[in-house]
Amino acid sequence: MEDELKHILIEDFEIQSGFKIKKIELTYQIFGMPIGSSPVILVNHALTGNSLVSGKNGWWRDIVGDNRPIDTKKFTVICFNIPGNGFNENSFDYSLNINLGDVALLFIKALEKLKISKLFAITGGSIGGCLTWEMLAIKNDIADKIIPIAADWKANDWLIANTYLQDRILENSRDPVADARIHAMTFYRTPKSLNQRFKRTTNNEKGIFNVESWLDHHGVKLHQRFSLDSYKFLNKLLRSSDITRDGESFESKIQNVNSKIDIISVDTDIFFLPDEDYETTSILKSNKIPVNNHIIKSIHGHDAFLIETNQISDIFTKIYLDRVNDKYLFELSNENGHKVHLDRKYSPDYQVQGASPMELLLMGVAGCSSIDIISILEKQKLDPKSYKMEVEGERESEPGRPYKRIHVKLWIEGEIPGDKIIRAASLSFDKYCSVSKNLEKSTLIEHSIYLNGELIKK
Repeated sequence: MEDELKHILIEDFEIQSGFKIKKIELTYQIFGMPIGSSPVILVNHALTGNSLVSGKNGWWRDIVGDNRPIDTKKFTVICFNIPGNGFNENSFDYSLNINLGDVALLFIKALEKLKISKLFAITGGSIGGCLTWEMLAIKNDIADKIIPIAADWKANDWLIANTYLQDRILENSRDPVADARIHAMTFYRTPKSLNQRFKRTTNNEKGIFNVESWLDHHGVKLHQRFSLDSYKFLNKLLRSSDITRDGESFESKIQNVNSKIDIISVDTDIFFLPDEDYETTSILKSNKIPVNNHIIKSIHGHDAFLIETNQISDIFTKIYLDRVNDKYLFELSNENGHKVHLDRKYSPDYQVQGASPMELLLMGVAGCSSIDIISILEKQKLDPKSYKMEVEGERESEPGRPYKRIHVKLWIEGEIPGDKIIRAASLSFDKYCSVSKNLEKSTLIEHSIYLNGELIKK
């Protein structure tokens, strides 16, 4: 769901240098559940992004939305516009001498005005990830989960060098915003990414290489989105990232953090280096702060956090297990708090209270394929009156006893053409069902379909 742009006024705002800004207006959007009804996730946008994080035109719509990894049916999702980003701004003072830490403090003040004392999670990519670190440094208990993506808690020399060159282009070029963007795209991606995509092909209409046409397109697109003042201001904010700017060490800044931190790196990122994320992870672990460092594997470099949405989705999907009793009963829960009980298949000593791991695998086949089938039928405006599925598994006799054959029986009733059901089921098992696709190399999966009691597919 795409929400309207909202405004919040922060008055007498004192930045970290001690200077007071009489008033500054923040704009933001809310997606999903109303504030106060669900856990809140704050998404901090990237340099060329804005608060439109979800919905039809949302820049991260594959990650934030209904039934997405950040599920707007379960969470309240807020995204503030970084001041100066030019998104529906009319009278912003670009001469303000503020840094990214000041923006972080401003966001915290805005959350307080919205009566949000603690977040479920903060996440963001690139400058949005840097901003996530800045907010954590100011308020160590701000969120249960901290998820910076393709970012760092400080601007290193390589980033400062690139923002310096960006600034020179913005000051001296005849087409500053477009030319700066063209330069930026060459280090947001990688040589392999561009070589593999364009392969020295040409745009015959323009008489130039397709890679040049692509760069020109991005330059024109950003020029339409950003004013020169806005782009220069955001570039300055990016290079100002440093949670230790006041002289305190990184260890001192994070010593009271109780949040779970998930650092997401891109293995080919030459903008925010994965080696530095590894070093940060090691420091956090040595300070007994719960942390994981997830690696996105991609040829696309820094921009992989916007491109590799399947890998991002997998990282956001976590399963937790807790032992319930002194036997074999465990409780599994996902990030959204939904729970499943797992137990032994049978026991002569006590009453089994959950499904076995192998039964859960069969349930996964049933659930995954059924979601696909119903979704495909709904798109054709076909609604079964009843829907039932039975899944049987035949296992090998060798140790480990993997499934060698799984047979699915589907019963559907209603006025639905048989060929539509057969095609929907075939699309699921042969193409879409992730569980079935994970099993297909080692397990024969067959399915039968009954329509109104009659076998139509064996």
